Amino acid sequence: MNINLILAPIRGDRLLNLENPTLIDLSLDIYTGMPYYPGDPQPSVEQYRHVSVDGVSLKRLALGTHSGTHIDAPAHFIANGKTIDKLHPLAACGYAKTIDVSGSLSTRMVVTDGDITRRSEDVLLVYTSYYAMRERAQSGVFPTLSKRFAEGLVEAGYKCVGIDSPTVGDPEVHKTLLGSGIIIVENLSNRLVEVVSKKAYFICLPIRVMDGDGAPARALAIM
Repeated sequence: MNINLILAPIRGDRLLNLENPTLIDLSLDIYTGMPYYPGDPQPSVEQYRHVSVDGVSLKRLALGTHSGTHIDAPAHFIANGKTIDKLHPLAACGYAKTIDVSGSLSTRMVVTDGDITRRSEDVLLVYTSYYAMRERAQSGVFPTLSKRFAEGLVEAGYKCVGIDSPTVGDPEVHKTLLGSGIIIVENLSNRLVEVVSKKAYFICLPIRVMDGDGAPARALAIM
């Protein structure tokens, strides 16, 4: 894809240094033993061919459509919803507002409040600090959005929401967002903290999986 197509909306933005931009990679590494959502396929990366034997190195990847940093397509929860290959390539791209809710999670690790006031931003990124503490990242307890919070995003008119957690919420939260056309990005890395309260352009491009309910993706913030 032509990079100019991605950067066109921000070409004239003097608050973003496009001559020497700061790029924050918000993607998780994919490797054998990486964290994965309970019940999902366990990801693995295996050596399939070796330079010393075959003259070439080649690895085999085994992933679910929701492994690592990924995008949820509407088809994940909505009957006859759009699949990942039917979404516009830039469906999860746009100016982003990043909020820090790490200090205001409820005892049930639910995000119930936060400044979701929308100005010109299309994307809301939610920093929970989930991956900052490895022991918490292995506990099986994930920060999630409340249904009311999700409804607030719909009312505000966002087109995409991203979170540094394996899941944005329970089925009702997914249905509220995806059913209203809001694309979901899950499993952003802890580097999201570097974007909090800063002006950024968010880029998240999924692998084109035919009829996919989601797909692993590379997520970046340009500042």
